[in-house]
Amino acid sequence: MKATVSFKLYELLLPLAKEEKKARKIVESIEEIVESKFDAEKDRLSTKEDIANLRAEIKETKVDMIKWCVVLFAMLALMIIGLYFK
Repeated sequence: MKATVSFKLYELLLPLAKEEKKARKIVESIEEIVESKFDAEKDRLSTKEDIANLRAEIKETKVDMIKWCVVLFAMLALMIIGLYFK
């Protein structure tokens, strides 16, 4: 958690906790919880590099699909022409 957020949270909790040590302890506990949850979910998050790699894979797959469609269309056209001249 950023220092400014921690400080604001501390300022909010200080009047409620009535003791400076309790407020500080609560803020530290919240920071630990947030850090542990972030660390647990960090592997599921995607980075810009991951997204760029995924886009490259999609583009490559799209090109391959277009190639196959063109080849299949050409073969179909040749079969129709072959049937026409039979």
